[in-house]
Amino acid sequence: MAYPQPYHRPYREHGVRIVKIRGVPVSISYENGGHIIFGRPEYQGQSVRLIGKAGTPTYGKSYTATFQPFYEHMVAVFHRVPPGEYYADTYISGRRYETITINTNFATQSYWQ
Repeated sequence: MAYPQPYHRPYREHGVRIVKIRGVPVSISYENGGHIIFGRPEYQGQSVRLIGKAGTPTYGKSYTATFQPFYEHMVAVFHRVPPGEYYADTYISGRRYETITINTNFATQSYWQ
Protein backbone atom coordinates (compact mmCIF):
# COMPACT_ATOMS: atom_id res chain seq x y z
CA MET A 1 0.00 0.00 0.00
CA ALA A 2 1.39 3.40 -0.98
CA TYR A 3 1.14 6.22 1.47
CA PRO A 4 0.39 9.69 0.18
CA GLN A 5 3.34 12.02 0.13
CA PRO A 6 3.03 15.13 2.28
CA TYR A 7 2.29 18.27 0.31
CA HIS A 8 5.51 20.13 -0.42
CA ARG A 9 4.96 23.86 -0.58
CA PRO A 10 7.31 25.40 -3.15
CA TYR A 11 9.60 28.27 -2.20
CA ARG A 12 7.90 31.62 -2.68
CA GLU A 13 9.37 35.08 -2.50
CA HIS A 14 7.50 37.82 -0.70
CA GLY A 15 7.41 41.53 -1.42
CA VAL A 16 8.72 41.27 -4.98
CA ARG A 17 8.99 44.75 -6.45
CA ILE A 18 11.02 46.90 -8.83
CA VAL A 19 13.15 49.82 -7.69
CA LYS A 20 15.11 52.22 -9.87
CA ILE A 21 18.67 53.45 -9.48
CA ARG A 22 19.52 56.34 -11.81
CA GLY A 23 16.49 55.32 -13.87
CA VAL A 24 17.56 51.66 -14.27
CA PRO A 25 15.00 49.16 -12.92
CA VAL A 26 16.10 46.22 -10.75
CA SER A 27 13.88 43.60 -9.13
CA ILE A 28 14.24 42.89 -5.38
CA SER A 29 12.22 41.15 -2.66
CA TYR A 30 12.13 40.70 1.11
CA GLU A 31 14.41 37.63 0.75
CA ASN A 32 16.70 38.75 -2.11
CA GLY A 33 18.52 41.86 -3.24
CA GLY A 34 19.75 43.28 -6.51
CA HIS A 35 22.87 44.84 -7.97
CA ILE A 36 23.56 47.19 -10.88
CA ILE A 37 26.99 47.75 -12.42
CA PHE A 38 27.36 50.95 -14.44
CA GLY A 39 30.10 50.66 -17.06
CA ARG A 40 31.70 52.29 -20.08
CA PRO A 41 30.19 52.11 -23.58
CA GLU A 42 33.01 49.78 -24.72
CA TYR A 43 31.82 47.17 -22.18
CA GLN A 44 28.72 46.43 -24.29
CA GLY A 45 28.31 42.67 -24.71
CA GLN A 46 30.82 41.79 -21.96
CA SER A 47 29.50 39.39 -19.34
CA VAL A 48 30.00 39.51 -15.58
CA ARG A 49 29.54 36.57 -13.22
CA LEU A 50 28.90 36.92 -9.51
CA ILE A 51 30.39 33.90 -7.76
CA GLY A 52 29.80 33.17 -4.08
CA LYS A 53 32.87 33.45 -1.87
CA ALA A 54 34.25 30.43 -0.06
CA GLY A 55 33.26 30.17 3.59
CA THR A 56 29.93 31.94 3.06
CA PRO A 57 26.41 30.55 2.49
CA THR A 58 26.60 31.71 -1.14
CA TYR A 59 29.59 29.46 -1.92
CA GLY A 60 29.06 27.60 -5.19
CA LYS A 61 26.30 29.89 -6.48
CA SER A 62 26.82 31.83 -9.68
CA TYR A 63 24.80 34.53 -11.44
CA THR A 64 25.52 36.08 -14.84
CA ALA A 65 24.60 39.44 -16.42
CA THR A 66 25.70 41.13 -19.63
CA PHE A 67 26.39 44.83 -20.18
CA GLN A 68 23.59 46.33 -22.25
CA PRO A 69 22.65 49.90 -23.12
CA PHE A 70 19.81 51.43 -21.14
CA TYR A 71 19.14 54.96 -22.38
CA GLU A 72 22.37 56.88 -21.66
CA HIS A 73 23.83 54.17 -19.38
CA MET A 74 25.69 50.92 -20.05
CA VAL A 75 24.55 48.52 -17.32
CA ALA A 76 24.77 44.93 -16.10
CA VAL A 77 21.77 44.19 -13.86
CA PHE A 78 21.46 41.32 -11.36
CA HIS A 79 17.83 40.77 -10.35
CA ARG A 80 16.78 39.03 -7.09
CA VAL A 81 20.11 37.55 -6.02
CA PRO A 82 20.32 35.78 -2.62
CA PRO A 83 22.13 37.87 0.00
CA GLY A 84 25.81 37.30 0.71
CA GLU A 85 29.38 37.97 -0.33
CA TYR A 86 30.25 37.55 -4.02
CA TYR A 87 33.18 38.36 -6.24
CA ALA A 88 32.96 39.51 -9.84
CA ASP A 89 34.49 37.25 -12.46
CA THR A 90 34.98 39.05 -15.78
CA TYR A 91 37.50 39.69 -18.52
CA ILE A 92 37.22 43.47 -18.12
CA SER A 93 40.68 44.75 -17.18
CA GLY A 94 41.16 45.65 -13.54
CA ARG A 95 37.74 44.43 -12.37
CA ARG A 96 38.31 40.74 -11.81
CA TYR A 97 37.73 39.49 -8.25
CA GLU A 98 36.11 42.71 -7.08
CA THR A 99 34.01 42.04 -3.95
CA ILE A 100 30.27 42.73 -4.12
CA THR A 101 27.92 42.44 -1.15
CA ILE A 102 24.21 41.77 -1.71
CA ASN A 103 21.69 42.56 1.05
CA THR A 104 18.05 41.57 1.32
CA ASN A 105 15.41 44.14 0.41
CA PHE A 106 18.02 46.51 -1.14
CA ALA A 107 19.58 47.23 -4.52
CA THR A 108 23.25 48.20 -4.60
CA GLN A 109 25.38 49.74 -7.33
CA SER A 110 28.95 49.76 -8.61
CA TYR A 111 30.65 52.14 -11.02
CA TRP A 112 33.19 50.60 -13.38
CA GLN A 113 34.08 53.75 -15.27
